[in-house]
Amino acid sequence: MQMLSKKGLDVRDIEIEYKIKRRKYNKLIRDKKQKSWEKYVEMEFGKSPWNNPYKIAMEKRKPRQVAAAIGCEGVTWLESSRVLLDTLIIDDNEIGEEEYHWNIRNEVRRNRSYSQEIKLSEVETIVKNLKNNKAP
Repeated sequence: MQMLSKKGLDVRDIEIEYKIKRRKYNKLIRDKKQKSWEKYVEMEFGKSPWNNPYKIAMEKRKPRQVAAAIGCEGVTWLESSRVLLDTLIIDDNEIGEEEYHWNIRNEVRRNRSYSQEIKLSEVETIVKNLKNNKAP
């Protein structure tokens, strides 16, 4: 026996249509969340190469959350840390280096002998002037 709604429509057809539309809606929400998360991660990781390692070191970000964000969920801590290092820390590689970076590297090599004496009294003064939990 066929059940009809108040408007004379088949209730099963309405239910099937509702479930199809609900699945499409939920998939759309998941896709939008995923794209939003990817955009956020791309922006965060693109700000500065040292932004995320610094935040992890200062415990402003949990390493496991970052590992999950770059796609290494459900692995051991050792594997996660390797992926984090490989992803977050830039290799110092001369191959394929742009001219700008090549010039900087050569300038540093030429001036390696330069060193500045730091006096103990200067360090003591700086340390005394530090406020708690503040970087110099």
